[in-house]
Formats: sequence, structure tokens, C-alpha cells
Amino acid sequence: MVLTSQQQSDVKDKITDCLQDANFLATLAKYVADLVADKLANKFQELSDKTEMQSQRMDALEKENNSLTLRLSNMEQRSRSNRLRFFGVRDIENDELTAGIAQISTTKMKMRPADIRIDYFYRIAGASCQIEYCTLFIDG
Repeated sequence: MVLTSQQQSDVKDKITDCLQDANFLATLAKYVADLVADKLANKFQELSDKTEMQSQRMDALEKENNSLTLRLSNMEQRSRSNRLRFFGVRDIENDELTAGIAQISTTKMKMRPADIRIDYFYRIAGASCQIEYCTLFIDG
């Protein structure tokens, strides 16, 4: 649709009047501000929800980490509590050494044979061949 110059002038005057009308400008500004505020509120809520979810996840991971740290500490304590170091054990074959450690445990340490289970033993690196290290699990 083509406007005549008079129609163009009338439209221009109406637009100018609207732009100079304080009430119209206030209404337009309020409308734009409300749109921006709504978008910001939605984005803020989205970020707030995401932050809350991450915070809950972090709390759960911290709780799991604390639990695993405690379990690891308990396991380390338990593994150390069942180990004995024997000095001066003769350099003999493994089968005889197992029997010798079991005999020392029953005679000198007054342990019941049923409570003794020798899982493994080995020499300490750099030590003389007379020193043995034995992991002795005490069940009782």
C-alpha cells in the first residue's frame, strides 16, 4: 500500500505526538522493563536451581569422601595391627620358617594355634638375612 504525502505527514505527526507524550513513553518503558525483569528473573531462578543442585551434589560427594577416608584409615589401622616383626629368625626354607614362626607364637607369645594364620612373610630390604618380616593374622 502506497501512502500519499499527506498520509505520510499525518503518520509522522502521530508518531511524533506519541513519542512526545510522557504517558506513552512511561507505558513503553514499563513494558520493556517488565520484559527484561521477567527474563532476568527466569535466568536467576534457573541459575539458582542449578547452584542448589550442584551444592547438594557437592555435599553428597563430601560425605562420601569423608566416609571413604574413614574406611581407608580403618583399613590401614587394621592392616598394621595384624603385622608382627620378628628379629633373629634363622635363614631357613619357607615351610620350616612358617612352622618356626607358629611355634614362637604359641610358646613365647602364648597364642592358641587355632588363632594363628600366617598369610605371608618376606625379608626387609637392606636387612641382614637373619631378620624376617612376617604378617601374622590373629583371628582371636
